[in-house]
Amino acid sequence: MNKKVLSYLEKHASQQKGKRFLITGSTSGIGYECAKDLLYLGGEVTFMVRNEEKAKECIHTIENELGHPISAHIVIYDQADPNSIRECIRSLPDTPYDAIVLNAGIYNPKKNSLGKEGNSITLQVNAIGTQTCFEEFYKRFPSSKYVIIDSIVNSSPKKGDYSPYFHRHKEGKPYKDKRNNDYAISKRICMNIFANALESGTKVYMAHPGIAKTNIINAFAPVIKRLGNGFLYLFAHHAWKAALGMCLLCCNDYEKGTYLVPRGPFEIAGYPKPRSMPKRAYKYASNWSSFWENESK
Repeated sequence: MNKKVLSYLEKHASQQKGKRFLITGSTSGIGYECAKDLLYLGGEVTFMVRNEEKAKECIHTIENELGHPISAHIVIYDQADPNSIRECIRSLPDTPYDAIVLNAGIYNPKKNSLGKEGNSITLQVNAIGTQTCFEEFYKRFPSSKYVIIDSIVNSSPKKGDYSPYFHRHKEGKPYKDKRNNDYAISKRICMNIFANALESGTKVYMAHPGIAKTNIINAFAPVIKRLGNGFLYLFAHHAWKAALGMCLLCCNDYEKGTYLVPRGPFEIAGYPKPRSMPKRAYKYASNWSSFWENESK
């Protein structure tokens, strides 16, 4: 592991031997780095993923990197399919997790990609998938910590109404690709999920990873990748640093509702620090819960 990671964890994180964690989307990017950190600290980590072979490769790589066997498990599901989410979570053993990280998400899918019922795949995975995961996990493990992931680009729905972003194929018009906007809206929904969960008394936390050089950039065209990697090298930080806030929320005793962000300028990069939860987390949170209540009937 990176020496800077080891030094930081030794100073700021407690040992996690005997603790159990589950991370969705844990085979790449910040999810993978968070899993590696918790395993280094002695925790037991469940990789909740779509690709079993990739998860096995990740576990093998981590064992080689740490130099000893690790306590890791794999469960398979599809974040884009609510039925798959429900079946997976309902089949888990009854032993509770100390923390559950709802990290799985998608940023730049193939153009015009649709998920269930005609929703954009971005909203299907990031919004509906995260909401479904939280609800199903909370039914099984109400005493666990929940860590939800924010983004620097989240934005409000027009007029506070979420419904126009879903089922756009039913409007009788050709689907118009709006991937960037869908991502921004989906991350505001993640904040709304956090706000609603906190108001209900859940031990929920939020991490804002800043801008990290992860596998997101690889989805773009070669020219964009070259430019993007250059920008990220100069101004952003690596996934291992972006994941530290997630790790700290999992293993340290923070007050529920704690929000960790990068400490650098404009919260783009840097080691994590706590800050007050922005008011936008609560703006339209009731609108989302009302929309979701009708959507999930």
